[in-house]
Amino acid sequence: MTLELKMPLSQKYLWRFVLLFLLFFCFPYDMTYGMTYALEDWHLWDTPIFWLADVLFNWELSIDTRYIGFDSRYEVVRYTLCFLLANLGTLIWLLIDYKYKTSYNQKLKNLVQTILRYHIAFIILTYGLSKVVDIQFGVMSMDTLDKNIGNSSAMGFMWDFFSYSQTVTRFSGWLEVIGGVLLFFRRTTFLGLTLLVIVMANVVIFDIGYNVSVTIYAIYILVLILILLSDQFVSIYNYLILNKTTTPVRYKRLFVNDKTYARAKIFKIALLLVMSSLFFYQFSTYANLMKKDQSWFTNKQTVETFIRNGDTISNDTDEKRWKEINFNTTNVYPNSFEIIYHTKKTERLAFTIDTLTKTLNYSDFIDPTPQYELFSKIDDSIEKNRTWKSLKYSKRGDTATVWTGIFKKDTLHIETSVKRLEDYPLMKRRGRWLFDL
Repeated sequence: MTLELKMPLSQKYLWRFVLLFLLFFCFPYDMTYGMTYALEDWHLWDTPIFWLADVLFNWELSIDTRYIGFDSRYEVVRYTLCFLLANLGTLIWLLIDYKYKTSYNQKLKNLVQTILRYHIAFIILTYGLSKVVDIQFGVMSMDTLDKNIGNSSAMGFMWDFFSYSQTVTRFSGWLEVIGGVLLFFRRTTFLGLTLLVIVMANVVIFDIGYNVSVTIYAIYILVLILILLSDQFVSIYNYLILNKTTTPVRYKRLFVNDKTYARAKIFKIALLLVMSSLFFYQFSTYANLMKKDQSWFTNKQTVETFIRNGDTISNDTDEKRWKEINFNTTNVYPNSFEIIYHTKKTERLAFTIDTLTKTLNYSDFIDPTPQYELFSKIDDSIEKNRTWKSLKYSKRGDTATVWTGIFKKDTLHIETSVKRLEDYPLMKRRGRWLFDL
């Protein structure tokens, strides 16, 4: 009872506010854990958000301008609404507690800190794992290497920059994963928070500097980390500033009763197993869908000679004349090649390469990304019912290729010059620490 009475009013207010804000914010629009889909189908908060946008900011919002989860006017108003509701709810809550002389402040604080530990951990693990398996930034592609930097968005430029080095992105991803895992255990929470403050501060600075469209959300995560770390502020100040010997404040158990605590540990193990399975399913599914089975065959080919049905086509205005053939030059569409016609029309096809028979097998391309949804079933019948056609090829060293065969009822003979991924100076220098090698 004594500890309850000594808790400052600011602490009582803080933990009630945080709990209410999380409840308002996370239901139902939260992007947490990467498992919330079709956010635009939810309209629970639309009416109060549209009203507050008009009254407070003089913004006219509608269903067509709902950019949920991304930095937008809708999100600014949603955060504001959650902030106002949480403050109002906290005031009412404190008045009720004062009237009925309730005393559960420490228990409430333990509950909110426990919720924050797991909430932050699952969010951070989502982003960390996406970096570890090269999903968030992808890998440097030939389309990226040929991109005009001046035509890029700031966020696109940053994504292209980080896609160059898997060492950097995976290292930062592992820091997030390690920090997230440490939050699952009370004794290592302080270490995990210390690591994540540095990591997330870096993320926020990058997001602000490069206009990343989820900057507000990154700041939100950093604020949650700081709130969870707030009990340690005095100890950190004494140690770093005053150079005094100090010890970190221990995060307390949620349940004091040993039997209840034992049941809670069983629940924790079950929760972690379930979430681990979901993470594994989610990331492995996406990785398999986006895997390039023919990644070794990545190149851009410029058509030098184009012969159709025995006639050499040199007129650039001929709508059937090919200009370029690009194999696996983008991260978005794996195991595909793109035909660019001289009329700037494009056509994307799926392909496999048989090196023994020197055959390119091609078929209609099916975008795999719509199948990336939790618990979705991949339609195997699409693959089974594919119709595959083929072209023959012969390589003239690493710089030229000849293609022959029938394509859309036309007999083709195509000679191309080849540019490979490793032909770019930027890629040649990758991994070389000594400049004179």
